[in-house]
Amino acid sequence: AANGLTTAEIAERYDRALNTVQKHWVTNPRWPAALPTKRGNWKLYDEAAVDEIVRTVFIPQAPEPVGDPDDLLTQSEVAAYLGIATGTLRGYISRGQYVEPDDTKGGKRWYRRTIDANRPQRRPAIKRADR
Repeated sequence: AANGLTTAEIAERYDRALNTVQKHWVTNPRWPAALPTKRGNWKLYDEAAVDEIVRTVFIPQAPEPVGDPDDLLTQSEVAAYLGIATGTLRGYISRGQYVEPDDTKGGKRWYRRTIDANRPQRRPAIKRADR
């Protein structure tokens, strides 16, 4: 099928590990069913259906920035703005996985424009009932 993708092709297309696609994406109950044909031993998945679920579930687009780009936000405000737990943000910072603060007078603070340019890439949580 011209519009069928293997899990290896999906991993390459979205710059993800093959293991991530095979163990996390394809096993999600919302993942599209495999096409009736195969390419060798590889199952094929409809390209349009894969693009849709990846765009909406696994790699959603960041929301449009809200607020003044010059606002300085504290760690807890940054976490709330990003929709993550404050502890998660602290972990990113302590492991050097997040950008240095723009201001350190009286605590770590980041400009909103810095936050928008450096959103961490996270896989959305899958609730137990969905597994």
